Amino acid sequence: MTTKEQIAPQSSLPESARAPRLGVVDIGSNAMRTMVAEVATGERAGLRVIEAHREPVRLGRDVFLTGRIPEAKIVAVTEVVQRFARRCRELGVERIAAIATSAVRDARNREDLLDRVAAVCGVNIEVISGSEEAYLLTQAVRSRVDLRQGRSILVDLGGG
Repeated sequence: MTTKEQIAPQSSLPESARAPRLGVVDIGSNAMRTMVAEVATGERAGLRVIEAHREPVRLGRDVFLTGRIPEAKIVAVTEVVQRFARRCRELGVERIAAIATSAVRDARNREDLLDRVAAVCGVNIEVISGSEEAYLLTQAVRSRVDLRQGRSILVDLGGG
């Protein structure tokens, strides 16, 4: 799944009109998600998504069976991050934040993946805990759904 708006590169806009652009990479057990967004202020405060992509890398299956990320999957993740970092440069992104969840967290060779992506792409991946993952999920839902009306339950059906 890909969403994309036709947005001018930051360099073509006057300095005063530039909103900060951020890139995010989420490396999950089944897929990687990448997003570029602008941080708007003033009357239209919030995030405006410029591009969002999903790549089915399927790290979890191998990690949960063998405890390791195969070399082919390390290469695949590195290629996705490399393409995304290149696109971020084209769009004038100021900062890329990358997180990894269950599959990378549980892999015995996770440092191989983290080191490769850092060396090839210049992107440092933060491996987050299950608690942090749950907190971020809750915050994301709260930003879109009013949970104050009655009782609510959130269930994450992730791959890990």
